[in-house]
Amino acid sequence: MRVTSLLILLACACSGAQVVMSGSGSKTGVYFRYETRIEPELSGQKITGFGGGLFVDGGFHRFLSDTTTRKYFGYDLSIDPQPGEMFRVTFEPLSLSAEKLRLEPAGGWSQISLPLLPAPQMVRSRDTIAVDLFVHPGTGQKIVDYLFIQDDRRAFRLPSGPPRDYTVDDVPIALNKLRLTVNGKQVDESGGGISGAAVYFYLPNYGRFVFSLAPHEQLGFRKAGEVRGSTLTITWGNDTFVLDCDGPIAPGGGVFHLYVFHEPSWRPRGPDSFQLGASSARSLVRRKP
Repeated sequence: MRVTSLLILLACACSGAQVVMSGSGSKTGVYFRYETRIEPELSGQKITGFGGGLFVDGGFHRFLSDTTTRKYFGYDLSIDPQPGEMFRVTFEPLSLSAEKLRLEPAGGWSQISLPLLPAPQMVRSRDTIAVDLFVHPGTGQKIVDYLFIQDDRRAFRLPSGPPRDYTVDDVPIALNKLRLTVNGKQVDESGGGISGAAVYFYLPNYGRFVFSLAPHEQLGFRKAGEVRGSTLTITWGNDTFVLDCDGPIAPGGGVFHLYVFHEPSWRPRGPDSFQLGASSARSLVRRKP
């Protein structure tokens, strides 16, 4: 792949691999988690303008973006359960536009096609698939997605990378097989699921709500709800939004404050219908100067 510069990398001596992004998604019968790694990791390396996440819109759309060059790339993914704890995994070119992905700042984005996608394949539960995404022309480093796939009833997080201190920004939110009610009335439901450090839902006439267990005060989030076991509640103005899920929303299933950023004018590209998405809070919400 010929790209002048997709990532701004400042480098010295080599070591292992650096995990720069992670998340997960699910639908009936299947769960997967991805970890994005830069290989090899370079001591003293700094990465700027790098974002991305998972978009759920009738399927899984995995994307990465660079605000410095306004280029993005990724792939569509389908995972179909088969007998004997097997799964058929199919990769297709990323089918969503920059507008559909709501990449910011708006305008001027161009998509880079991946040089080679894995062929359709059958994998066993708990197998890992590596997807090479990009080779940096200056350093020779690779960006690789590692996909861990299994039955959604026994999903767990795949540990990797060097140990470090746990922070509040690491705490993920997981929404699985959810039912959404507004002011006590059910308005939508989803048989799939999604997970990330920050998650959002869009609902017509209400806009987009981005929420996290971390405060993110510098991004404009404010405390406006709680997570209690498998139930998430947001109170915004005169409206109360409740998401009831199949399983704990936060690790350990405890009770936690929820921090929310509301975008009432946000609209999806395409059908004006309920949507879910996940990424980092900074990727989803970019404060205007």
